[in-house]
Amino acid sequence: MKMYRFNPRFKGFHIISNPILIILMIITSSNISAITVFPFVFYHNKYVKMHFITKNRHMIFIYQQMECGMVGILIYSFLGLLLNAWLITIPVIFLWYIIYAVNYVANIFRCKSKLFNNFVAFNREANAKSNIYNYIILRRPFNWRYYLPLKTN
Repeated sequence: MKMYRFNPRFKGFHIISNPILIILMIITSSNISAITVFPFVFYHNKYVKMHFITKNRHMIFIYQQMECGMVGILIYSFLGLLLNAWLITIPVIFLWYIIYAVNYVANIFRCKSKLFNNFVAFNREANAKSNIYNYIILRRPFNWRYYLPLKTN
């Protein structure tokens, strides 16, 4: 069965040196170089944006958010028609963030390491495939689901 991919020409909107990213860096006291909030990618500086691995990583995030957003809109429409509760089901549209948060919290309890952010399924796919130059074109939809089960030793 042929799985249709999203348009690989959509690259999102890339914004350099945004104050939101700087505030997030100060609040979390972390060394993040970019953050993705569909359809925007906020970079710390122009040199980070030029690095193709960072750009590929955040393009993978954009496609993951697009896929989950489409499924979220379908679930929202179905539940809205079925239950006639349009306002209650609005959070389903942000399915990527819900799955990310659940996976993040589950990994806090599962992992002994403080690097449990690296075990989130979305991050695991992005870390594993960001060095492949044409991965966005070759990527299958919902490929992150293969990274969901985490085997702990």
